[in-house]
Amino acid sequence: MGLIHRGYVTMESYKDVLEIILEGDDDVTVDTLTTVLDNTVKILKETAQYTIEDRYEKFVVKDVRKGSFIVDLLGVVSSSPGILINTATAITMFKNFLDIKKHLNGKDALSVKQTEYGVSIENNDGNVYIADKMTFNTYTTDSTIDDSLTNITRTIAFDPQRTALKINVESGLNGNSETLELTKEEAIGISKNVDLSKLNPSRVDDQVRIKVRIKSADFEGNAKWQCYVMGKMENVKINDIEFKRNLEGYMFTKGTILDVDMIISYSLDLDEKEIRNNKREFVITKVHNVLNDEKADQVELFDFD
Repeated sequence: MGLIHRGYVTMESYKDVLEIILEGDDDVTVDTLTTVLDNTVKILKETAQYTIEDRYEKFVVKDVRKGSFIVDLLGVVSSSPGILINTATAITMFKNFLDIKKHLNGKDALSVKQTEYGVSIENNDGNVYIADKMTFNTYTTDSTIDDSLTNITRTIAFDPQRTALKINVESGLNGNSETLELTKEEAIGISKNVDLSKLNPSRVDDQVRIKVRIKSADFEGNAKWQCYVMGKMENVKINDIEFKRNLEGYMFTKGTILDVDMIISYSLDLDEKEIRNNKREFVITKVHNVLNDEKADQVELFDFD
């Protein structure tokens, strides 16, 4: 790790190395290699958004050989000297994400607790894994990371020529070297998505009075309606029984506005921030008025009473 002093700021450079080995036959199909490589890079790029501020990280894929490839992470960050020694980079977090997924083994966690050492995750077998808070929050707040991990493990699980997945990580920040191995049987067990909402059970229900514009409606069944809520098209459930009983008494047009009471539900992470890429749920509990305005497209849809 190199140091470049600029005034009172220290620019620290470092290099992490990630090696992924696809155990099994030397000849690897193009589909298997590209799936694992593409999803690895996708995770690294996504994770880089969550690492500490004032950090620049560049990924270089090299040494693509039979059954393996290497990703170098070249990083520069401005900070106080030594502050980075215990912080995670995108590559070290990649390995930690897979540790969590392997630990859960395709099942819900029995308990998740924040401790002085990190986040304690107890799996279905009663074993405990301690994740650092940054890794845990990043993994559980961005479903695209687990989606990509699932694509990787599913590829190992169902490619008959693959027997295991091995990951070697060398950290340029703290000098540590770590290895994770995933057998084919383990890959099969975790070849489905983790229910991230079970890892972050904190749920918020905001009750608001709001105007929404109808895009499409279901007049016969119990399907969700499509409405523009705060400028975005959302699938909305309607629980106002009286309103649904009297649908024939209303005239609906392309620009129909509903003045409603709505519950907007979403999940929070351990820092009490809304989980990224976790879908909100929208439920209309009361329809106060149905507004048909020829200029409905110009009606203010953002007003809260």
